[in-house]
Amino acid sequence: MVGQVVVAALAGADTLVSDTTEAGNQPVEIHLETYVESTRVPLNREVRFHVRLSWIGPMGRFQIDPITQPHLTNLVLQGSGSSNKLEPLGNGKFRAIKTLTYLFRPLELGMAYIDPMEIHYRDRMSGQEHHLQSQRVAVEIIEPVAPGGGGVRARIYVVLLAIFFLTIAYFLWRFIRLRSHRQQETPALAPPSEEYLKKIAQEIDPKASNLGPMSVKLSQLFREFLSREFSIPAREASSSEIVQSLGARRLPAEEISRVEEILTTMDRIKFAGVQPGPVEFSQLYQAVETFIEHRQQLWQSQQSKTEEV
Repeated sequence: MVGQVVVAALAGADTLVSDTTEAGNQPVEIHLETYVESTRVPLNREVRFHVRLSWIGPMGRFQIDPITQPHLTNLVLQGSGSSNKLEPLGNGKFRAIKTLTYLFRPLELGMAYIDPMEIHYRDRMSGQEHHLQSQRVAVEIIEPVAPGGGGVRARIYVVLLAIFFLTIAYFLWRFIRLRSHRQQETPALAPPSEEYLKKIAQEIDPKASNLGPMSVKLSQLFREFLSREFSIPAREASSSEIVQSLGARRLPAEEISRVEEILTTMDRIKFAGVQPGPVEFSQLYQAVETFIEHRQQLWQSQQSKTEEV
């Protein structure tokens, strides 16, 4: 059975519509569109020819027979491919689209033709068979173009790239020069945290057998660090006086709590008169080291902000 066909002529394309009847007497239109992407193609370029079938409904509504290659004049097939997709229309409806794409290579200058194609299909719901036939498509094969789109365009791209990279190089040179001058004018002094991290690593051994003297030395270094870092008399002051001095300098409560915990542990070891165990000393060592590293990170963050300004 041949469907009712309506033909509409377009530039380089044709559209055919076949009406079939769906269950419930709802008509279903199948659109066949065949077209080339350009009706004038250089001899050293490919002709892209598309065959597009579309209808409103599920993708599996119609069984489409294999589509044979069209008869060609002044063209030879290079390759082909197909794709399917569903396009939402709203209200739960979809448009099913089946597209076949052919790539043809021109043989010589002049006119090239793609002869009509006949497409057979069967309505799976009604069992009826139909067919559509496209129109002949003409393509003009013109003189070949230079590879890469021409030398002038390539030269423009080269000039633009050169300007771009020269601009980047200039600003990079200025940045490095200004940064070097700043460092020479205001050399940054090493913070106390850096100095005391080195001292602790060199003078304190958490795995030593004589942990009593090591505890005394660790306490001494920690108090020296507090004295240097916060400009307070931490070497001779009691633990409570140190905590009060840090509070007066508006140090964050979390940091004050960590210092107080470290000093309390050191005082307990000192006044108990006994050597701390390896686990206890290791925890104390890590607490001191972690606090000093935290202060160093704060200093580095402040330096980065200063350099950005």
